[in-house]
Order: sequence, then C-alpha cells, then structure tokens
Amino acid sequence: MTDVLLVDDEPDVLLMASTFLRRDGVVFHEASDGPGGLSAALAVTPALVVLDHRMPGATGIEVAERLQAEGFAGRIVLFSAHLDATLHANAARLGIEAVPKTDLRRLGTILDEVRSTA
Repeated sequence: MTDVLLVDDEPDVLLMASTFLRRDGVVFHEASDGPGGLSAALAVTPALVVLDHRMPGATGIEVAERLQAEGFAGRIVLFSAHLDATLHANAARLGIEAVPKTDLRRLGTILDEVRSTA
C-alpha cells in the first residue's frame, strides 16, 4: 500500500485530486489546513504529501519546512494555483517540486514514481 496525504482547504480540490490519482494500492488521507496536514503527515508517514500553498494556519512552504525539520522522509509536492517565481524558488530551496493545480498529469506521474520506488 502507498499512503498519500492531500492537504488543501478546498474540498473540491481534494475530491478532484483523489479522483484523478485513484490507483490500486493507494490509500488517500486528507487534511484541510496547514496544522492538520503537519499532524497527519507525522502520524501517517505517507510516501507522498501534496500541499496547497495558501491554506489556513500555515502555508504549504511552512508545512514542508516543518516536515523536513522533523525528519520526514517522504516526497513532498507543492500543488498550488498561485505559483510564482518566489514560490518556485522556495520550493527549490527545500528540494520539493512545485506543480500548478492545472497539471494533474504531472501529479499522477509523481505518484507513479513514488509507487515504483516504494
């Protein structure tokens, strides 16, 4: 089984992403804000964490920084409709990929890569 955590404050985005990413052997977990995403990631230790950037409580970058500080070893992806040069630079600084919400195919490819290394 491959655990995936989707963190977004928009229920429609959570539904869309989990529906598009549906694969055999993948278990989806969801959180709707930064602190909930951080707690869920540390409790579940998913292979992949997909973070929105603009969320209540903490941004996706802040959650990614905290996860890395806690020693989280899974893959982290910033999945946002509001990507700009600064967010791309911050993601690159953390060694995570920034994917626009319009690119579900890339997110699917990332999930397949994670599953093949699990």
